[in-house]
Amino acid sequence: RGGSQVDDDVLGRLEWTRKQWRGQVTIDGTDVRLALPGSKHEPDPTAVRLARSAAEQWAACAAEIRRELTEHRDTLADEPATSTRPVDLGPDYVAVVDLDRRPVLEFGFAVPWDDDHTLGARVVDSALVELSGSVLEP
Repeated sequence: RGGSQVDDDVLGRLEWTRKQWRGQVTIDGTDVRLALPGSKHEPDPTAVRLARSAAEQWAACAAEIRRELTEHRDTLADEPATSTRPVDLGPDYVAVVDLDRRPVLEFGFAVPWDDDHTLGARVVDSALVELSGSVLEP
């Protein structure tokens, strides 16, 4: 049989698979994949608290993340002014990852202008602290 399962009041069912707790979180009305660290017996409590705040933290920093994504796209464009339209993407996944030995939320994006990389927007206290140009999707 498969791994362990935990039911969270906010996040719903979380399942232990591939050495992480997996489930879904709703961001802007869309269900997004969720990955959390922990033991095979239970998810990390700090990670659960962060995941519960994902929608609120996304709402607080989505505009800044999208500006950074737009700048990333424009930097990689063959012709810099090919599109003046701002990027309006939502995350493909949400994960709790370590950044300088501190758990942070990561909103991950598989972007159409960079097929080779998944971008990770790392957020602390509802503020973007890093847009990583190459992260491993959990």
